[in-house]
Amino acid sequence: ASPLSTIGAAFDSLCDMFARDATPSRMEDVAGALHGALGDRTTLLAGVLPSLNKIIPPPPPPPTTRGIGSGSGGDEDDGRIVSDECIDLEASMQFLFRTLLEALSEHRR
Repeated sequence: ASPLSTIGAAFDSLCDMFARDATPSRMEDVAGALHGALGDRTTLLAGVLPSLNKIIPPPPPPPTTRGIGSGSGGDEDDGRIVSDECIDLEASMQFLFRTLLEALSEHRR
C-alpha cells in the first residue's frame, strides 16, 4: 500500500470513530471549523476520506450549464476541474489532513 493510502485509511477510521462518538453539536462545530478553514476543499478531502461525509454532509451536485456558449474558450470541458495553476499535491494533502486533525482535536470530548 502507498503511504497516502495508509494515511488516508487511518484518517478515514478517525472520522468514523469521531462521527460515532460525537454529539450532533460537536459534529456541527467540526463541520463549521472545516468549512471555515477549507471552504470548497472539504469536498477534496471527502473524496479521499468517505467517512468525512458522516461529519460533513456532501454538498448537492452543481447545476449543469453545458450547451452552446457555455465554454470559456479555453481547455475542453470534459467534467474535470481545469486549472492553470500547478498544485503541489503532497503539500495540499498535508494541509488538508493537518486541518482535519486540528478540527477534530479541538472538538474532542
